Amino acid sequence: MTGNEHSGLFMKKQAQDELHHPVLSQIEPHLAAKQMVSTPIAVWHVLKILNTMGSAEERARGEDILRRLLIVGPRDSVAREAQAQAAREGEHYDLEPELVVEVSPRVAALSSSRIVHARNKEVFGVADTLRIPTLTSNQRFVQTAAQAGVFVRAALHAPRALVTYELSEELARRYPPREAPDPSYACGVQ
Repeated sequence: MTGNEHSGLFMKKQAQDELHHPVLSQIEPHLAAKQMVSTPIAVWHVLKILNTMGSAEERARGEDILRRLLIVGPRDSVAREAQAQAAREGEHYDLEPELVVEVSPRVAALSSSRIVHARNKEVFGVADTLRIPTLTSNQRFVQTAAQAGVFVRAALHAPRALVTYELSEELARRYPPREAPDPSYACGVQ
C-alpha cells in the first residue's frame, strides 16, 4: 500500500467515524456554558478548510461555531500573512483579535520543528497565557511540548476529516453504522 492509499483510507475512516458519530455532538455539551475563544490563525485555518472542501452543511455548522467565538491573539499574529495571501487570492477574512493576548513565554521558547511551528505556538501559547485548555486533535504537539517540559492544558478529541456531501453518500452506502470510536479518544473537557 502506498502512502497516498494509506492516507486515503485513513481519511475515509475518519469521515466514516464523523458521519456515524459526530465529534461535535460529543464535545458540544461541555462547551455550552463556556465562552469559546480562538486565535486568528486557527480561525483562518478552519475557514480555509471549510471553503476548500466542506459541504454546505459543514460550512453552515462551522460558521455558526465561528460566530460564537471571541477572537484573541497576539498583535503580530501569524494570521496577518495568511490574510494577505487570502486577499491576493480574492478572499477576505476579518481576523483582527478582539482581545490582544500574547503567546506565553514558555510555549514561545519551544524549539521550532515541523510539529512545533508558528501556528501551533500561537494557538497553544495564547491558551497557555489565558490558562485555558485547547480543544484539539493535535496530540503530537501536546506530546512534543511535554517531552520538552512544557505541559499545556489540552482537551483532546479524535481527529476528523470533513464529510463532504459526495463522500457522505458513498460512505453511508459502503459502511453501515458501527460502534462508537475507541473511548480513549473521547473529549477530555470537564
